[in-house]
Amino acid sequence: MEFMKPYLDVIPERISFEGIPKINDSRSVWRLGMRKLEETFAEHIANMHLDFEDKANQYQKIQEQLEKNLDFLEGFYVDMQKAMNEKYSMIKVERDAWEVEREEIKKLHRIDAEIISLNIGGSTHIQTEKEVLTSVEGSTLAQLFSDMHALKQVNEEVFLDRDGKTFETLINYLRNDRKVFPEFVAKNDENMFYKEMHYWGIDKHNRNW
Repeated sequence: MEFMKPYLDVIPERISFEGIPKINDSRSVWRLGMRKLEETFAEHIANMHLDFEDKANQYQKIQEQLEKNLDFLEGFYVDMQKAMNEKYSMIKVERDAWEVEREEIKKLHRIDAEIISLNIGGSTHIQTEKEVLTSVEGSTLAQLFSDMHALKQVNEEVFLDRDGKTFETLINYLRNDRKVFPEFVAKNDENMFYKEMHYWGIDKHNRNW
């Protein structure tokens, strides 16, 4: 090889194989690297599986909570609807009773009824609804207050030249729809009452005086 040394010295690049592992050694390193890569990948997959299981358990818990809340809200809605229906039924019963009561009160006490002030004989002053005075259809009293005739006024009161006590008894009789006949202690007071009814054309069939 000595004869080649002069030629080797003039070669541009020197190539050294020192430090280069053998082919078998490279295969071992490659296999070891692949094994490490496989282990790392398997570990990563396992960790991903554990993380997925953890997330799945969390989502499962949230789903159970949502279903529980939904069941509660559905039950709450049913109970609330039932309570509202019961309350509505109670209010309706109360309102219906109030409507009946209102109609009864309306019949007994008309807010818009016209009030007539009367001066009876200059000694008795009475205020009553016009409807009372006109309650006996066809009577002279009803005709007088039918708005078809002029009425004598004294101090903004309609003056009637009749006995005050007897006429007041007649008004009370009319206020009770002629269903409660007055009681008299004196026979003369009773006769006066019958005459008053006859004068005004009320209960003409009662001619007991």
